[in-house]
Amino acid sequence: MAEVVVFGVVAADIILRVQCIPVPGDHVNAEPLGWRIGGSSANVACGLSMAGHHVRLVGPVGRDSMGGNLLAELEQYGVDTEYTFRADAASPRTLILLDHAGERTIIAVDRISQPGAPGQQHGRERERPDPEAGQ
Repeated sequence: MAEVVVFGVVAADIILRVQCIPVPGDHVNAEPLGWRIGGSSANVACGLSMAGHHVRLVGPVGRDSMGGNLLAELEQYGVDTEYTFRADAASPRTLILLDHAGERTIIAVDRISQPGAPGQQHGRERERPDPEAGQ
């Protein structure tokens, strides 16, 4: 069994099933499937803890009620939260849209400040029209 320290932010993944992944201008209905602990750091910490390692998570959760829920979930997974602290912000939420084929789109909401934020983007980069172009 290893002693592991994981650094990072904990988020709440809110999972929604949609008929199709929306494109700009769409209006889609969603079926809520619930929430789970999320964020890369929390996912790694929980997985390693479940594999039998002693894991400490160092990083923020929000000072809101979701922050308390996230801490309780981490502890249920056996993650040591002694160095996890409450930030004066809402706990980050991530909306995960799942379509019928299992394709997902991830939308990060209420992020606690971290390196690269705001505007940090993962996955495919999309070109955005320049509103100043043509003027």
